[in-house]
Amino acid sequence: MDLTTTNLAMSTSWNVRRHSQVGPVLAELREIGFSLIELNSLPPAMAAGLPDELARAGLIVQSLHDPIPWPVDSSGQRLGWSALPELSAPLEEERLSAVAQARATIELAARLGARAVILHLGHVDTSVPQPKLFALLRSGAQEDFMRLRDRGLAEREARRGPNLKSALRSVRELGEYAAQAGISLGIEVRDGYHEIPSFEELDLVFAACDGLPVYYWHDTGHAYRQEVLGIATADAYLQRFGSRLLGAHLHDARPERDHLAPGLGNLDLAGIAARLPAGALRTLELSDAATAEQIRAGVQLLCQARPAGRCAL
Repeated sequence: MDLTTTNLAMSTSWNVRRHSQVGPVLAELREIGFSLIELNSLPPAMAAGLPDELARAGLIVQSLHDPIPWPVDSSGQRLGWSALPELSAPLEEERLSAVAQARATIELAARLGARAVILHLGHVDTSVPQPKLFALLRSGAQEDFMRLRDRGLAEREARRGPNLKSALRSVRELGEYAAQAGISLGIEVRDGYHEIPSFEELDLVFAACDGLPVYYWHDTGHAYRQEVLGIATADAYLQRFGSRLLGAHLHDARPERDHLAPGLGNLDLAGIAARLPAGALRTLELSDAATAEQIRAGVQLLCQARPAGRCAL
C-alpha cells in the first residue's frame, strides 16, 4: 500500500542504532514508503544535520520523543535510560537538567515544524523488579506474583511523594514553555508499575497543566503490559483519557516483550487504531528486530477489516 496516503509515522527507534549518520537512517525509512517520521534516540551528531537531510529524504517530522539529541558519554556512546536525568528527580539539580533536556527537544521540534513531543516523567524507587513479576506469571506462581506485585505497589505508594511533586512541577514548567513554542506535549502511559504517572496520577498531571497543551499519549504495548500485571486495562486508559488523546505508539506485544511488528504479538492493533480519534497522531514504534517485510505486512494488517474498506490510519 502507499504509506504516503496514511497519517502513520515511523519512529527512528527502529533503525537509528544501525547507522552512524542520520542520512541513511532517513533514507531507509523513505525506502519502505514512509513520509512521516518520529525522531527517537538520535545522538547529537545526527541531530545537527537534520534539516538538510530531512529535505533530501523528503520526510516530515510529526513528533519527537524526548530527549533529542540523545545524551552520549565521553566516547560518544548513547547513555542508557537509567543514566538520564529524570523530570521526577527529587534532587533539584537533576530535575533541572531533565527540564533543560526536554526544553531542547521542544525547541528542536519547533524548528523542524513538528507537532508534538512525547515525554517520560520518571519513576519511584522500589525493591520489586518488574522482570521478576513477569517471571512469576510465566511460571504460573499466581499467589507469589500477587503478593510481590502488591508489595511493590505499596512501596511505590509510600515513596512516591517527592518524585510525584517534582514530576508535576516539571511538566507544568514544560507545558508553559511548549505553549510559547507552539508544541503539544504527550505524556506517555508507562509500562512499569513503578513509573510515573500511574493511571490515577494522569488526572493530577492534567490538573497541574490546566490550560496548557499537555495531553495523553497512548502506547499499545505499555498499556498491554500494565493489563497483564493487573494494574490497569488498556480500555480504561482510552476511555478515561480518550478526550485528551494526542497520539499513540502502535506496536504489538507479548507479556514480556513489546515493540513488535503488528501481527507478531497478542494485540488487535487494527481494532485499537480504529478506536483512536481521527485527528490523533499515530506512530509505528518498533525494535530493531523487525524486518522491512514485517513492517510492510504489519501496516497492511492495520488496514484490514475496516468499515467500507477504509484504512484506520
